[in-house]
Amino acid sequence: MRLQTSKLKRAVALVAASCTLGTCCIAGSIAWANSEQGKDGANVGNIDDTKKDNGTSITIHKYQSPATDTRSDGSDQSNLVKDKKPVKGVEFKVCKVTLKEGKDADAKKIDLSTAEGWKKIKDIQELDPSSATKNAASFLKGDNAKFVTVDTDCKKQTTGEDGSTKFDKLAESLYYVEESDTKGAQIKDAQGVWKPVTVTGKVDPFFITTPLPHKTANTWEWLYDVNVYPKNDTSDDVARKTPKTPTKLYTDDGDAIIPWDISMPLTPPSDNKAYKKIGFVDSLPEGLTYDSLAEVKLVKKGKATGSTASDVSLTENTDYKVETGTDKKKVTFSLSDSRLNTLSEDFSRSTYVLKVTLKTKVAKDTKNVTNSINGWIDDSKIGDNGDPEHPCVPTKEDPKKCDKNPHGTSHFATLKITKVNDAADKAKGKKPLKGAEFTVYPVKEGTKFTDVSGKNVTKETIDGKLDKGTNDANAIKLKATDDNGVTTANLFIGTNDVASKIYCVVETKAPAGFKLNETPTCYEVKVETKEQAAAGLNNDNAHEIVNSQATELDKILSNLPMTGARGLVILTVCGIVGIAGTLFYVVMKRRKEQEQE
Repeated sequence: MRLQTSKLKRAVALVAASCTLGTCCIAGSIAWANSEQGKDGANVGNIDDTKKDNGTSITIHKYQSPATDTRSDGSDQSNLVKDKKPVKGVEFKVCKVTLKEGKDADAKKIDLSTAEGWKKIKDIQELDPSSATKNAASFLKGDNAKFVTVDTDCKKQTTGEDGSTKFDKLAESLYYVEESDTKGAQIKDAQGVWKPVTVTGKVDPFFITTPLPHKTANTWEWLYDVNVYPKNDTSDDVARKTPKTPTKLYTDDGDAIIPWDISMPLTPPSDNKAYKKIGFVDSLPEGLTYDSLAEVKLVKKGKATGSTASDVSLTENTDYKVETGTDKKKVTFSLSDSRLNTLSEDFSRSTYVLKVTLKTKVAKDTKNVTNSINGWIDDSKIGDNGDPEHPCVPTKEDPKKCDKNPHGTSHFATLKITKVNDAADKAKGKKPLKGAEFTVYPVKEGTKFTDVSGKNVTKETIDGKLDKGTNDANAIKLKATDDNGVTTANLFIGTNDVASKIYCVVETKAPAGFKLNETPTCYEVKVETKEQAAAGLNNDNAHEIVNSQATELDKILSNLPMTGARGLVILTVCGIVGIAGTLFYVVMKRRKEQEQE
């Protein structure tokens, strides 16, 4: 059937959108009508109706790029994007559209193999993407909605490594396309490794037809395999949870605090209009309990070239609220409606990153503790494992359970010191020594183990490497060695992939009857495996410190204060010994002379 009605042809030509490549998508975000009123459009009578049931396709190509001046017309334009980076892991949802009103299913059906089907969608020419009441989404919402979608007629697919996903075997109809989930977005870095990125500007929902009218140099044709090139604004910043150095480097007192820095770049609202909810839940693993929040803020940066970032401080109960259980094991954070409204008004002009420092208390004997969050920005989840109602919680048995969520790990390990005498073995009298006291210090940043170990390293060298902190704040005072000569400390090793940390042990009191070791002894304290943590010790962290038996002079000196008086006494004792020796020499010489007389 051939139609000569210019009005219908213009409506068909309308669907051949003139969006610039990457700015928006075809037929829906921005519609274009042929301005040359006398010129024929594509002829509906030329549509291949053998493809009407499953003979068409829509391929969506996702690239990291700004818009170009080239019009996206449904054709394959891969030559124009060959130098741009494909974005994989972005989910799109394509839904077949029907009329909202109609006496039966056939009346509601939009069959674009027929002229009647094209008449049913002619209202698309009124679409205006800059208007909240006339954009693509508005045609499916409210009392005056023109179209509807049915879940059974929707498909969700994710872009692959070439940045594309193909929805095939589609009927000739009108389709509604949404960028439904961007949390899995990734781009290859300079080394060719896929890295997560944050989509800071989602694509507006749009309509597209199959087939699509396409203008060639001299005529019109129909495209049955339609290609779409929506743009993505992306950022290398992704949601993270990062542990910091605890307030104390040991857990034995049970009052050390670990600050966890949470960073959530905000993607646009799900409907690209207004935020409905933003927040996260932190279900704390064994060994941690909630303490407080600090430094809650939004980092704002305008999208205009040359913009700089600025901090927007947030106030509890005004900008956000925090809920914790009675046992302080589950923390739920959410932005207030007033703050959501402010963000909704500005997201098209600025990007935002939510930053929160969440502090947790660390229980005694805690070893490797992994902590993760589940977050949400409207309908978009942050974290693949668990959900806001049932958040993922790492366990000792399965510490990697939540590795697909923003997470971090803080490591502690036990240092075991055994004090013994200097006998070679038990048969020769080797035994543990009770009552030795030690203070443990970390070393200054950048110190290597070879800097503080080995026969040629002096006490002065080691002392210069100790990180004692202000007013000896980093001193870790151990309990005196017990009947087995043992004392221990559960020490902070580091975060995430850190495998060891250097600590130096300074003996402050020797066991009764033994000499004090004045030179600190330094060790690389290593992270414990899951099995070692269960057993309570990595054997590489168990060390003996030997003491020699004290002489009578050592005993006198050991009871003197560590001041100049001690040196004075040594000189005095040496003087007395010297005088006694001289007198002995004089007496012996005089006696010999008398004998010779």
